[in-house]
Amino acid sequence: PTERFQSVHEVLTNLNRLQEDSGKVTMIQDEKPMRMPSWVWFAVMAAVCAIVLVAWEFWLRPEGTNTSVPLMRSSIVLPEGERLASGSTYRHAVAISPDGRWVAYASYKPGDGDEPDGDPVINLRRLDQTEVRRISGLNPFFSPDSRQLGFVEIGTERGSQLKRTPVEGGRTELVTDFQDPSGFGGYGCTWLPDGRIVFSPREDSCLFTVPAVGGEPSPLTQLDAEAGETSHRLPSATQDGRAVIYTAVRYGGNPDWSRARVMALRLETGESRVLVEGGSDGRSCPSGHLLFAREGRLMATRFDLKRLEVQGEPVAVWNGLVHLVQTGNSGRETGAAQYAVSRDGLAVFAPGSVWPEAQNKLVWVNRKGNEEALALEPRAWLSARIAPDRRGALLTTIYPPSAVWYYDFERKTLRRQTHAGRVVFAAWGPGDEEFTYGCDGEGRGLYTKSLDSGPGRGEKLAVGVSDLSFPSSWSPDDHRLAFVAGSKAMSWDVRILNRAGGESRPWLETRFEEIFPEFSPDGRWLAYGSDESGRREVYVRPFPGPGRPVQISTAGGEEPCWSREGEEILYSLSNPASWTRKYYAVPVEDEGDTLSPGLPELLFTGAYGSSTPVRRFDVAPDGRFLMIKGDSGWRNRVREAMAPTRIELVQNWFQELRARMPVD
Repeated sequence: PTERFQSVHEVLTNLNRLQEDSGKVTMIQDEKPMRMPSWVWFAVMAAVCAIVLVAWEFWLRPEGTNTSVPLMRSSIVLPEGERLASGSTYRHAVAISPDGRWVAYASYKPGDGDEPDGDPVINLRRLDQTEVRRISGLNPFFSPDSRQLGFVEIGTERGSQLKRTPVEGGRTELVTDFQDPSGFGGYGCTWLPDGRIVFSPREDSCLFTVPAVGGEPSPLTQLDAEAGETSHRLPSATQDGRAVIYTAVRYGGNPDWSRARVMALRLETGESRVLVEGGSDGRSCPSGHLLFAREGRLMATRFDLKRLEVQGEPVAVWNGLVHLVQTGNSGRETGAAQYAVSRDGLAVFAPGSVWPEAQNKLVWVNRKGNEEALALEPRAWLSARIAPDRRGALLTTIYPPSAVWYYDFERKTLRRQTHAGRVVFAAWGPGDEEFTYGCDGEGRGLYTKSLDSGPGRGEKLAVGVSDLSFPSSWSPDDHRLAFVAGSKAMSWDVRILNRAGGESRPWLETRFEEIFPEFSPDGRWLAYGSDESGRREVYVRPFPGPGRPVQISTAGGEEPCWSREGEEILYSLSNPASWTRKYYAVPVEDEGDTLSPGLPELLFTGAYGSSTPVRRFDVAPDGRFLMIKGDSGWRNRVREAMAPTRIELVQNWFQELRARMPVD
């Protein structure tokens, strides 16, 4: 880039110099004509040809034409100690200007120990220069004329703010304010040639437009409830500015990306159509292709821009791409892929993968903290519940496959119990040979199923499908289920399902977070967690009520669990500084109408993960804890996979793209 002509004036200046030099060569020295040597003519013609080729390459050549120039690969190394912010904000972290002269990438400095992660910052750099401008924000994107950078600033007094700033320096302007419960600044932005910005503000939102000069946002799309759409996100304008490519998440919560769709919206008519099933983060390319991400790979298919139609089967054109899927957390499950391509084929990629699977272990832990590992392969185990007959345990996994499993303690066999839907937690009951599990995605709700009953879903309980439901505890008489329901605002409440009537009702519904409901062995009390005091504490109330809450924990606590005889309540407390948890036991005495707790006793500390909003561990009759032991190296693997320390640049990438997928 440093050898490019910056203007036509420079080209004319060089031509004039060549003309002057050639005139000097033909000067008469002895008053006789002198013939110009052939090598001078050759040099002059070579220089003129070079100028013409440069002019063709940078000003005259039609966009997308194949020049058969070699690929040029290079890397941009992030500042020392920093990583790409895709691993901390889970949104777009790289962008390139349409003219290929500017690159923007968001980075952050990871925390160490009890130190929090640093705030994300955008690095804006012109590629023919070494200076970097640092801007507080994330989600960078460029205007169609490459003169302005759009971005999102988070954590302001008014929530998230969409802003723009000139790339050459100048005043930063506010475009609009919006609220995003995730706190990470929405779900993608793009800039249209007509001066509007398209963005997705929330996890459950459609697309909105707002004038780039500032104004009030207005809806651009409408969610199709019949098709199961729960979110429109990751918008990208086509190069002709007449359409927007976006991702439609279906059956939300934690999305099933095999059911996500890459869509096209024709701006003139408002018509939307499906382009790709089972992909996310699609973008049209001047080379005549549609690009999108699928499980850590960049895919390409032929694309008719005028008709907004794909042609043929997609092929992988880049393997090992940071792709934010399979995280098990809806706040991280954005579908964003870290890549960008300019009009003339300069591409930027962030090397990485999908979210790596945690290699957790299942262990017995006695009250002194001594461990005994079970004969199970490490994997992304989420929760464990001991069977009523004590011969095995009900286990769940969050990484594909997201399922319920049964592990036999004596025979050391593992049998899968669910084969449909995305499972979120499971609990024993209502019978000794039955279990209840929550299903997210298509068919969302609560289901009961008999052990080893085959691949079917089982019986669906009458729970509102608009709620994300987590089963926690059945009453001893198997008549009522205590579960946690999450609203769109992610406010957790405790509800009770009456098995006989098939109806659920709120049991504890406030503006605070109520989670971890657990029946006492005699069914007269319900333990739970709440943050009404400003931090999570463990409480007990009489069931079905009324009655005042009794606080069990004294300095914070969560995940309450009754002992098998009901004489103790056990709970955990996180220690963020060391990523460990402390486990306590509190003796309780039932005095008829009241429950009297004793003082908490610290039992042990260990690297055992917790979960929200349902308990992750269980306690056996002999007092041993069945625990999920965290993967000590998992956090480093996440950083390597999702937050690399460099990004890759490939110049003339269209040549490689066409070689893998020719376009007529």
